[in-house]
Amino acid sequence: SDVRSALSSVFPLYTNDEDKRLRVYVCRNQSTITKFSRLFNGKPKRIKGLFHRDYEGFYIVIDASGDFESIRRTVCHEYTHFLLHNREFQIPAWLNEGLAETFSTIEFTRTKTRLGEVDPYNARILKQEQLIPFSRFFLISAKSPEYNSESHGRTIFYAQSWVLTHYLLFGEFGVSQKQR
Repeated sequence: SDVRSALSSVFPLYTNDEDKRLRVYVCRNQSTITKFSRLFNGKPKRIKGLFHRDYEGFYIVIDASGDFESIRRTVCHEYTHFLLHNREFQIPAWLNEGLAETFSTIEFTRTKTRLGEVDPYNARILKQEQLIPFSRFFLISAKSPEYNSESHGRTIFYAQSWVLTHYLLFGEFGVSQKQR
């Protein structure tokens, strides 16, 4: 796929080239996708998508009730998690989500692939919310409240993960015209 090629060009030694199968479930609304969601404090998380593994293998679940761009971005986000999955090496939650958020902005045309554009949603969150101190941020895991609950800072965790990863990949000034 094009997303796999783009990710492999950034991380040629990390991306797993083994032929993994992926099941995709498309849900028509939020109440349907909630059935796939993990519980946090006894309640299902509100999600747009999910990457997981069960006894049959890997799968992603997508909420198809949004607009096309939101659905496209969710598919790219969850597919990035699939491509990054490696049982021998676990990357920290902030980098895993930061890469998935960064690659969710990927766009393909007939002649080029664009990656690294500013994500307006995450940029707005960063302006509105207080950042998580790095002393806490780097300790957040898939079990942490900030990872699982909007009321505990999930949106700022994803936005902060995106901006840090974007900075590490593209530098202080972002994507230049030559990189496009």
